[in-house]
Amino acid sequence: MEYIYQNLPDWFARSSFQALDDRVVFRYKTLVSDVQVETFYKDLSNKIVRGKQGNSNWSSVATTLLLLTVVGYLVAEMICPNWLNFQVFTKITLSATLLAGILFCIRFIKEEFVWFYDKANSIEFSIKITSKKREQAEQFIKFVQDKIQEANSPS
Repeated sequence: MEYIYQNLPDWFARSSFQALDDRVVFRYKTLVSDVQVETFYKDLSNKIVRGKQGNSNWSSVATTLLLLTVVGYLVAEMICPNWLNFQVFTKITLSATLLAGILFCIRFIKEEFVWFYDKANSIEFSIKITSKKREQAEQFIKFVQDKIQEANSPS
C-alpha cells in the first residue's frame, strides 16, 4: 500500500510512504535532497496523534521573494538608475512585497496531519491528509495501525 503527497513550498517536495509487510518505507524527495527511511512496525508504538498545523515553509518562500525584491531593486538603482520609469519599478516592487506578505500569511492555514510515534515516545514520521486523498490516507493509516498492533501483540 502506498500514499503520496506533494508539498510545493518545501522545494517542491514529494513525500511517499510504502506500507510493506514488516515496515514502512518513507521517501522524501525535493529539488535539493532525497532521503529514504525505513521503520519496522515492531519499533513503533500504538500512539498515533491526529492534529492540524500550519506550513512554515510558506514563510521561507515569502522571505526569499522579499529578499530578491529588495536586492533586485537596489541592484537596478545602482547599475542603471534611469533604466525604467520610477513609477513602474516602484509598482513592481510594491506588488512583489504585497505578494510576499500574502505568502507569509498562508502559513497560518492549518493542514491535517497524523503523527506516528516510536516506543521512546518520539515522532517517527507524519503524513499529511489532503482532501483529495483522504480516503486513501485513512486506508493507509488503518493498514499501518493494524500492522503495528500485530507486531506488538504477544505471540
